[in-house]
Amino acid sequence: MSNVKRMDLWTVVQNYLEKNPAGVTAGALIKEAMKKTGLSRATIYEDIGRWYNQGKLYREKGRYYSEEPSKRKLDLLVEEAFRTLKEKNDTFTLEQVASEVGVPPSEIEASVYRLVKKHGWETKKTEEGDIVITTYKYEPIFFATKIPE
Repeated sequence: MSNVKRMDLWTVVQNYLEKNPAGVTAGALIKEAMKKTGLSRATIYEDIGRWYNQGKLYREKGRYYSEEPSKRKLDLLVEEAFRTLKEKNDTFTLEQVASEVGVPPSEIEASVYRLVKKHGWETKKTEEGDIVITTYKYEPIFFATKIPE
């Protein structure tokens, strides 16, 4: 079997798990991977087991996830804090997010950066060292005018 197919398998598994944040059963994961790669059930099952043992996949209550359960829970709390803070202002700080979640900023920093990137938002560090999150991207505005004849 070629290594290219196995690399494709890893990409297929990652994409499928990311599209299903509520997790998927081993059967559903194997079925999807077989359909996309043409690899055998045994090969896919073997690789899933290896990736699980390496900590690349996580399993809880019979379902597989791309992230460990504690990270997913933290991400959900950070997302909720984003929604709450965005209702008040288009910009807020990492410290404000941490305060909403109820943990020190160092515990949520990785989640914040990952989720900011996911939303296409921006982060900037102020001169004071605060990390500010801007929830919109600046987009150029084009004005169309009719050229006089």
